[in-house]
Order: sequence, then structure tokens, then C-alpha cells
Amino acid sequence: MLEKNRVSLNSVLAGAVLLIALLAISLSGCGGSTRDDDRLASKSTFRGMFTDGFEKAAFRPCGSDESYWVAGNTQPIYALILPNGVPVSPAPVTEVYVEVEGTLSPRGEFGHLGMYERELTVDQVLSARTVSPDACR
Repeated sequence: MLEKNRVSLNSVLAGAVLLIALLAISLSGCGGSTRDDDRLASKSTFRGMFTDGFEKAAFRPCGSDESYWVAGNTQPIYALILPNGVPVSPAPVTEVYVEVEGTLSPRGEFGHLGMYERELTVDQVLSARTVSPDACR
């Protein structure tokens, strides 16, 4: 009886080890970056429209329909759009043209309720100005 239980226990352990190994192998491809994501992970200069409002801080590159959640060093932008640097409540939606240096994240869920597929982390604001009709030209 003891020998039968030992064989049964060894079989269960061997099966568990095999299952864990197969799971580890199958998940090894998940979460890896693509060449596109590797390229995006480097610091770049971005030009486009920064929009601020209630639960919103978004950047839309010139010539694109995609918007990114914005994080990082945004204080110079807010100094331009907030009266006396003081937040207004309720916050009006404000849009300004910006040129920033920063890093774009791989795809994921960012911002309020995860509504943005990417996040732009701003390292430096190169310029920020009120919107004009030819801002992105």
C-alpha cells in the first residue's frame, strides 16, 4: 500500500512539474516588446496638441488621430494654461500646441479608467503656445 501511494504521489508531482514547465514556456512569449515598442521606448521629440480638462491630460501628435495620456514634467504647460498657475474648478477643457521631449510607452492601459493605449512621459517642454489654425503645420 505504501509503495502504491509513493508511485501515485510521484506521478502527481511529475505531472505538476510538467504542467508548470509548459506554462512557463507558453508565457515566455507574452509581454515581450516588439521592435516598434523598443523604438518607442527611446527618448524622442513630439509635436502636437496637449488637451487638459476634467480627468484628462492628453497629447495628440500632429497628423494623428491617436491620443496619449500625458505624465511627467508638464508644469511648464500648466503654467501657460492655468491662470496664475492655480487650477480652476471645474476645469475647463484647454488645448495648447506643444513640442516636448519624452518617451512613449508600449501599448497598455493608461490614464483615467485606462482609456489611453499609450502614455507619453514628458522629460522637457521645448515650447508651448496657445492654439492657432496653423499650429501643426
